[in-house]
Amino acid sequence: MKKSQAILLGAWLAYIGFSFFLFPALSITVFLASIPLAMLAGWLGRHQGVISTVALTIPYHFAVLLYHTDGGTILFETINPFGLGSQLIFGHSAALLKTTRDRYLLLNNSLEDLVKERTSELQELTHHLMETEKREYSDILESLLETPLAELRAMRSISLLLTEHLETTGHNQAGQAGHIGAVVEDCISNLETLEKHALPDTASEAGLEYFIRTLVNQLADLSQVEVELVSPENWTEVEEGKNHHLCQIVHEAVSNAIRHAKPSRIEIGVEQDPDATTLYIENNGTPFNAGESNGMGLPIMHYRASKIGATFAINSTNEKNTRVECKIPKKSA
Repeated sequence: MKKSQAILLGAWLAYIGFSFFLFPALSITVFLASIPLAMLAGWLGRHQGVISTVALTIPYHFAVLLYHTDGGTILFETINPFGLGSQLIFGHSAALLKTTRDRYLLLNNSLEDLVKERTSELQELTHHLMETEKREYSDILESLLETPLAELRAMRSISLLLTEHLETTGHNQAGQAGHIGAVVEDCISNLETLEKHALPDTASEAGLEYFIRTLVNQLADLSQVEVELVSPENWTEVEEGKNHHLCQIVHEAVSNAIRHAKPSRIEIGVEQDPDATTLYIENNGTPFNAGESNGMGLPIMHYRASKIGATFAINSTNEKNTRVECKIPKKSA
């Protein structure tokens, strides 16, 4: 027996016991109690349950009246239009309500499944874009740094051999060859430093503050934008396991600001409160307009924030500055 059938059977037994105890002193109450019974049948058995319950209450009421009274109005009271009509109206209303509820739940579940599916697809796409960006970055790095480095190292070896040969033979150009070798060595050293700073994974592994300071030093050489670090004592309170994604968010936010907002000043800082740690990047350039943003920078930053359990937002300050915030809840919050 199904659970709904067991509940309805129990309600019928309770109604039968209730009606025999109260009848005939509370005959009206007994008849009115059949309305909730019809509503329960409508909720559990839909419209078919209502019709079945009303059909069963007619002979049951007739039997109760026949047992307790001798009047000639038994048949009329049994098929009282008001009583039967009330049962049908309330019962079918309950059935309709249950049908509407079930359809709503079905639609809601379908929408939840669709949202989960689309969210999963978006995460996969974002991950693919991040991997593609990483590969492209490696390719660019190889073409701009690794190939010249290999050629310069080969030149250094040749220069050393040439200098050694000229010195051995007493040639007057030995000093010039040594100078060329020193210039090549300086070029190699500068490229190796640039290569080290250009690798985001290496920088992020060294810590968020190190990454930010490296980025600031690079900007000082490459642009006229003034970059300020605020509250440096708070950097050590950022969880190390989240450094990689936070570094990428900072890099993307600063790059976007320089490309699109054309600011004269960028402020990077960390704020602490009892519930969360907030990393922010604020610039005084052209205000951000979400309607004009059609690239993948924002979705990727949102995705990176979600990967570390943080919330990402872009707001305007009282000074009309654009402020990018990544708020990380604390474990104890």
